[in-house]
Amino acid sequence: MKRSVFPNRWLPYALVAPQIVITVVFFFWPAFDSLRLSLYRASPFGDRLIYVGLTNFQRLFQDDASRRSVLTSFVFSFAVTFVGLALALLLASLANARIRGLTLYRSLLLWPYGIAPAIAGIIWLFVFHPSYGILPWLLSFVTAYRFNWFLEGWVAMMLLIVAAVWKQFGYNLAFYWRGCRRSRPRCWRRPAWTAPAPSGASSRSRSRCCRR
Repeated sequence: MKRSVFPNRWLPYALVAPQIVITVVFFFWPAFDSLRLSLYRASPFGDRLIYVGLTNFQRLFQDDASRRSVLTSFVFSFAVTFVGLALALLLASLANARIRGLTLYRSLLLWPYGIAPAIAGIIWLFVFHPSYGILPWLLSFVTAYRFNWFLEGWVAMMLLIVAAVWKQFGYNLAFYWRGCRRSRPRCWRRPAWTAPAPSGASSRSRSRCCRR
């Protein structure tokens, strides 16, 4: 592998400096300032700050709505991470199979990650909306139950998990797929259409090979 050598020792730092400045100004500074403000209480007119210490945190953890919000965030994060990574690992092993149209198959699996979040939100709005969505319209033919995520919290949670997994699926798949091809010699180093599958190897065994 060819090693890149910069002509000037300060050039790498100059290239990284803008990103560091942006991260500090727009992420670390607001985060630490929010932490500082959490120790104060603003006056009714907002003209002065009154130091209250950890009182705001005590009120936060004693509030039932705050605890439910934290629990909901943990459930959402765990479900998206577990389902997204497990599904990506499964399909990454299948993406190395010898099938026709493999290039198109991989492109269809990777393209959701290239969609802007705002566009992805509009797409899922037309799929899930209870009034004009495609999914509620299709479900109306098989069940009388109305899946209205405006009224049912668990329905809204499931739809958000599905949308989040779909959006990040291509990103997870790309890493798993490349890891499968480079991890070990028996993990399909050669292109899938030229590499023979081991005798009697199933999709489950190939997936286990990728995880090692």
